[in-house]
Amino acid sequence: EVIPDPITRAVAKQQRRSISACEAANPAARGTYSAKLLVRPDGSVANLVTHHTLSNAMGECLSRALRGWRFPERHSELDGVASFAVAYP
Repeated sequence: EVIPDPITRAVAKQQRRSISACEAANPAARGTYSAKLLVRPDGSVANLVTHHTLSNAMGECLSRALRGWRFPERHSELDGVASFAVAYP
């Protein structure tokens, strides 16, 4: 089940602080980061698959942040899939 982009954007906005912390720790970040998140029905992130051209430190920081995101609970027994991408500068 694909989680609609507006929901993912709302979650990203709510979790902006976690992304900002990575940006503050890596102010010279340059490149792209994308992730596919496997989201459990309870809204927790079960797993993620990433691709990035950033430094390892920045990529790992963003991945840690995304693993802590919470999506709205869904009335489904199936995991959902959400997409997230960001580019720097």
